[in-house]
Amino acid sequence: DDLGVTALWLNPVLENSGRASYHGYAATDLYRVDPRLGTNEDYRRLVREAHERGMKVIFDHVNNHVGIRHPWITDLPDSSWLNGTTDDHLAQQHYKLSFVDAYGDPETVRRQTGFWFSEAMPDLDQRDPVLARYLVQNTIWWIEYAGIDGIREDTYPYPDQAFMREWVRAVFDEYPSFNIVGEVWEPYPAYLAAWQEGSPVPRALKTGLPTVMDFALADAMREYLSGDSNLAGVYSIIAQDYLYADPSRILTFFDNHDMSRGYFVAGADRRRVAQMLALLLTTRGIPQVLYGTEIGMVAGASHVELRADFPGGFPGDERSAFEPEGRTEPENEAFELTRSLLHLRSRFSALRTGDLVHWPPTWGDEIYRYVRRDAESTILVLLNGYDADRLVAVDRVLHELPTGASFLDLVSGDTFADARASGIPVGALGFRILLVTSPD
Repeated sequence: DDLGVTALWLNPVLENSGRASYHGYAATDLYRVDPRLGTNEDYRRLVREAHERGMKVIFDHVNNHVGIRHPWITDLPDSSWLNGTTDDHLAQQHYKLSFVDAYGDPETVRRQTGFWFSEAMPDLDQRDPVLARYLVQNTIWWIEYAGIDGIREDTYPYPDQAFMREWVRAVFDEYPSFNIVGEVWEPYPAYLAAWQEGSPVPRALKTGLPTVMDFALADAMREYLSGDSNLAGVYSIIAQDYLYADPSRILTFFDNHDMSRGYFVAGADRRRVAQMLALLLTTRGIPQVLYGTEIGMVAGASHVELRADFPGGFPGDERSAFEPEGRTEPENEAFELTRSLLHLRSRFSALRTGDLVHWPPTWGDEIYRYVRRDAESTILVLLNGYDADRLVAVDRVLHELPTGASFLDLVSGDTFADARASGIPVGALGFRILLVTSPD
């Protein structure tokens, strides 16, 4: 709450019985919180106390599969509840583009929704009407029992899509103000847009899904973090927002629990991560920040490394990064920057819901300029893609701003009055978030 976070997305909290089940995606009881985390009542209390702080809780949910140790696997209510059997089933078939492929074989789509995600995660066949009703009722039970505010649906393209449309409809029939975000892991805006309800793209899937995860922007940001691309790559993804029914409702991020961390991708270059964090928290969409980003956790490439424990979370930890005195100086700097950016987003509605106007970085001008504005305020963001200080001209954007406008850097406190004549200095691989004020 102090950091400025407004919603908590935990990985699945349901019981997972198994050696490699720490991630939560191999459920063995769909009605029980994993006892390693606590009880069902503990989870309700978490939601209640989050709400008391004005924070929401997002439930990570899986319709596609259960864990191999789920009691169903050895005592199936009906053989039609699984796609295949433990001895005979399809291996991974990650052909997600087949859903919109104008030349695809329908059998490819069938295989896409019937394979086992892994040997430890048996694939459910939601075409069985009894299983379908069970999954819908289980979802509604958790919403009602725990009071959660939204769902992040894992592996969204992999279950039967007729069922998924009915599942979404059933949830919103009961809870019209609820939200669901679907994990559709592909780097193409046109493909991601096809999964959001109301998309104008040809062959849109009419999912009823209001929110998708913006893997396209995440890839562009990660390529910039690594130095393999530039800010023009980030701009070009956002410039394709015309494909989405509502780009303000897509979930933005540059890392998550399945990806190597942004700090690792950037080779621990904190300047690039700070830039992308500033972008994430000032551009369109609903931003998601991975735990540990606020202290600059680097971790490594493997799932074990990138999902490393936050220091101080477990008995016996040598230090606690939950408190300033338990953090290093660079960790405290990362924390204060993250906190500052999150609070700016909460303070200025323009950064959450305002209009976006941006200008393309060009050859010889590796600067990304954009404005967020609403009736309350106008904010100019400058990102410097050069590894050298730059005096950034703002004449390209001044026609969008009040005549004689001055600029207040909301992070550093610097002010600039005559920017048309002098430009605005931005540090090497740095950024500025500038509140625009009129000369009145």
